[in-house]
Amino acid sequence: RPGRAAGSAGPAASPTTAPAGAPRSTSAAAAPPKASEQRSAPSAKALPPPVGETPPGKKSPAIFANVGTHSGVGGATLFPVVQGVQVWVQHINARGGLNGHEVKLILFDDGGDPARHRAQVQEAIERHKAIAFLGNTEVLSGRGSVEYLTQKRVPVVGMDTGEPWAYQSPMYFPQSSAGDALTYTFVASIAQLMVPAGKKKLGTLVCAEAQICTDADRIFGDNAPKLGFDHVYRAKASLTQPDFTAECLAARNAGVEVFFIMLVTNTTQRAAASCARQGYRPNFATASAIVADRLKDDPNFDGLVAPSQVFPWYQTGTPATDEYQQAMRTFGKDVAPGAAPPVGWAAGKLMERAAANLPEPPTSAAILEGLWALKADTLGGITAPLTFVRDQPPTPVSCWFNMAIRDGAWVSPDGFRMHCR
Repeated sequence: RPGRAAGSAGPAASPTTAPAGAPRSTSAAAAPPKASEQRSAPSAKALPPPVGETPPGKKSPAIFANVGTHSGVGGATLFPVVQGVQVWVQHINARGGLNGHEVKLILFDDGGDPARHRAQVQEAIERHKAIAFLGNTEVLSGRGSVEYLTQKRVPVVGMDTGEPWAYQSPMYFPQSSAGDALTYTFVASIAQLMVPAGKKKLGTLVCAEAQICTDADRIFGDNAPKLGFDHVYRAKASLTQPDFTAECLAARNAGVEVFFIMLVTNTTQRAAASCARQGYRPNFATASAIVADRLKDDPNFDGLVAPSQVFPWYQTGTPATDEYQQAMRTFGKDVAPGAAPPVGWAAGKLMERAAANLPEPPTSAAILEGLWALKADTLGGITAPLTFVRDQPPTPVSCWFNMAIRDGAWVSPDGFRMHCR
């Protein structure tokens, strides 16, 4: 069930430690929990025991928490990011941990509820003594926790990257482009690939439920003409909408050649199928969070283009990408490939870099010092150059990798080159 670490017995809303065990499968992560699992507060019976004293000669564990939307419609898209974090946790522990400290990861499923998210963040710090948050998937729920985290000086290292507040607090350390800077990469990447090919009439269809979709509609509207597009169609739709015939006909009538759809993966596939039933087959485009490997098997998406804020999951041939591929073969056999797990993996690699000299006992302050020491670090070429300045919010940066589907296979149109505005 989504929101639980492998091997745990608690309900989805309860926190559980996850230092070992295979990540749950994407099919399980995508399934909504039963009503009995959707509790408003964690069950006391499912809580891990106190850490206790560290045996002589053994370093104490580094306790991190992940608080985010692991279940429901949002969780189907966001939880694969957490799976990437879990793979990194197992991988680093197999190598001896962070400077000899075993990593223990506590998962909290907020169900997309901001109030629950805030309560779980506080519990992670005050009860479980988490010294940092790792890979939070909080785009739907985290805004109300920013002030508390800033006051507590507990860092959030990596996230799903949709959060605009990633650049508003000195305690947030995005592992790639995030917020509006990330959303800009959507239109920039698509323009880079489509405008030179003569496909300039753009249509956009974004979700009605999330702020990031509203932001995308605004950013496309502001930037598409500057990048060479004629933005001829704009619309919003529900993530649960069963049919998109009306939207497809409207886009076709507007002459849309490139149709950007920003819904969850399954809904995006329904939209493309609706267009195909009308004999309308534009060049589809989408956002990185929507991209799953299985889209290559859907004939409606041949020619699809999309950006990724970190390296594409199918990239090989560099030390950093080959390390990811080996870790997935070892610890992520049940994780469905796609653009999301590398986002979580990159969060782990950022933590790994920052905590290379983690002291005994591990502290939030030590992790902060490690983060502030980073200067234009791409983590081996897998993400944007990362620089963090002491007690200052991060500076936005827009970097991306281009992806496309051609003849039923994912390809890099430009040899896995990273582009930055």
